[in-house]
Order: sequence, then structure tokens, then C-alpha cells
Amino acid sequence: MTYIITISGIKFDLLNPTPEQIKLIDIAHSLSMTNRFNGHTQFPYSVAQHSLAVAEMVDAPYKLGALLHDAGEAYIGDIITPVKCLLPKAKEIENCILDVVFTRYDAIYTGEIHEADQNMGLTEAIKLGRNPLVEWPSGCTPYNDYIFRERHWLDVCHEFINKFHDYSEGRYLEDA
Repeated sequence: MTYIITISGIKFDLLNPTPEQIKLIDIAHSLSMTNRFNGHTQFPYSVAQHSLAVAEMVDAPYKLGALLHDAGEAYIGDIITPVKCLLPKAKEIENCILDVVFTRYDAIYTGEIHEADQNMGLTEAIKLGRNPLVEWPSGCTPYNDYIFRERHWLDVCHEFINKFHDYSEGRYLEDA
């Protein structure tokens, strides 16, 4: 079996995803309930919160791509980096899904998004209780003024959907 059933009831084929299988509600719902760092944070902090934070840090043309940069994790989960290194097929599957998500929503991934993602990851590691001495890519700079707060997953889910519609300029209102 290589599929999951999403919250919207879609039978999502992990090895052969198509744009028709991608639903915003599935992404927003799952990422809002998926903890970053395998839950090793001071309070529940989701991948959706991370994605919203990364989107805040990039220029306007890249906000949609930043919001969706971890959308593959809505289907395979947030596999922590050390495990992804041990399971290269998981990263390959995630990247394939992400390509389909970006195709579905005409999003782009840029160096600016990558840099904001890395910097936000370091900021989260420092401020949310993980060991800031853990290896991190050189050149990363934390957002020292960024404030994290505990939020209910449903509020995060709604904000993710609203920001998606803002960043996509309402092009996908039927996919709510």
C-alpha cells in the first residue's frame, strides 16, 4: 500500500501524486497538527506555524512558495533531518510531492526561501528549547526579535488557509 487517506477523503498516492490529489485543506490541516522537531519544543509548535513564519521573512513574490515549502510533510510527516539522512528515499518522495504541490499552485522555491527557512529553523532551535549548539548550516543567522507563542492548531490552520488565499491572490478560492 503506497497511499494515505487525507482529511478531505482523497486517496493520496505517495509514489504517484498528481495535482488533482492536492487539496489546500489537507495541507493546512495536517501541517497545523504536525509538530516541529518531533515535538521536542517548549510547547507544541507546528510545521504550519514554521511555514507561516518563513513566509513572513521573504519578499512578496515568494510568500506563497515559502508558505508551501514544507507542504510535502502534510503527506509523509515531518521526518527529522537525522532520519531523512538515513532514509534518502523519504526525501526523494517528499521532493516529488512538493514538486506536484508547487505545480498545482504555481508556486516557486528560491534561494531567498531556503535562506529564510534555515534562519527560522535556527531561531526555533534557539528559542523553543532545543540545544542551540547542535550543528546548523554555516551562514545561518537567527531572527533574534522573532517572538514565538503557543497557539491552538485550528487557529493556525485557519491562518494558513487565509494567508494562502492572500499570497495566491485568490486564484484558488474553490480549493478551500
